Amino acid sequence: MIIHLHGGIDALLTTDPKLSKDVAPKYDFLADSSQILDAGFPIGPHFAPIQAKMNRIAVLNGVAVQTANHPTGDVQTAGLRTKVAVGTPPIVDLLGWSSPGPLRQTLGSAYLGAMSFDCYSGAFFGNKDRPGDLGEVDHDPTQKGTFEYLDETPHEDLLRMAKAMRSHRGSAKRASLTDQRLLDLTNVERAAAVFERYVQIDPFKRQSWSEDPKADNIARNLQRTAWLLEQDLAKAVFLRIGISEWDSHWNNAKVQEKWNGAFFNMFSRFLAGLEARSNGGGTLADQTVIVVLSEIGRNGMINDAMGKDHFPEIPVLFYGKGVRGGSLFGATGTRMEALPISPLDGKRATTGGFLPLLDDVGTTLLRWAGMDPPTFGYHGRDLRFLDAV
Repeated sequence: MIIHLHGGIDALLTTDPKLSKDVAPKYDFLADSSQILDAGFPIGPHFAPIQAKMNRIAVLNGVAVQTANHPTGDVQTAGLRTKVAVGTPPIVDLLGWSSPGPLRQTLGSAYLGAMSFDCYSGAFFGNKDRPGDLGEVDHDPTQKGTFEYLDETPHEDLLRMAKAMRSHRGSAKRASLTDQRLLDLTNVERAAAVFERYVQIDPFKRQSWSEDPKADNIARNLQRTAWLLEQDLAKAVFLRIGISEWDSHWNNAKVQEKWNGAFFNMFSRFLAGLEARSNGGGTLADQTVIVVLSEIGRNGMINDAMGKDHFPEIPVLFYGKGVRGGSLFGATGTRMEALPISPLDGKRATTGGFLPLLDDVGTTLLRWAGMDPPTFGYHGRDLRFLDAV
């Protein structure tokens, strides 16, 4: 599962807390040491809701994304690599449809939140941005996404649609088709399978976790993810949270506190749900790997509007099976800039070392899934220090 916190989470308040003695002049810092929490390693005050969960979470600071704009970052986040173009299959498609082993799930990949059209692929199934109502799926509880429409469709209509789609696919297969057209037909077959599966599984039941409608839509998507996994409906999920909610050019402290508070409180509840729920493969927590990141970071310096501008480095969180939880990796300097780390232990390198890149995250995730990263165009460094001992 990939969780994209859109806009740029502030590392100082979450994964990389620093006091005044640790930063250069004019750079932001925490007021005093009481704001730094202990999770086996230092974390910022906005991680308080998940402090008790950090024993299963690894943090990698200072990951270079080589961009400081949202659109480029969106496409890169979908792929977990920097050398990517519009139309390149996102990494959840590769994980869902190409990873080895039996595919018991109906869908290889599913997309939740208001996905940018730049991240669409041939296997896309889920919500999307629509011209004129950008982000309403995330912000307005009256707006419905793909799965909400399926929830409300009578079973007999779902079966009729599945039958019709299979009929159309059969007719089209007898014609001479291009590779792209054959891919489209494969997606028709997948959609038909989803409609048929909906008739067999327990219906989705949404719970309200917040009185704030915008924040409660975070809960909707997290609950939907757990349901997709529990019902074996999807193998991999990409969830985008918000439309630049973390883009805190103004009043950084207030904006980051609001959205970090909304998300991480619900994320803690979501993780507890994964530990409590199960399917044919065991508990969801024991089967799931989660990567949490933003498409860009926030600068360490406060601007004239008390905000923070874009920064081409981000922190990344890893949770789940095979992850060395309770661990902090990466190193940053007095301007929050990445410093070289050792490939052996992921800590500050006194000599040599390397700067972690987004491509390294994608490469490592594919290797965890039992795939050969170069085969799929991933040539980053394999971050073995993230592996559970």
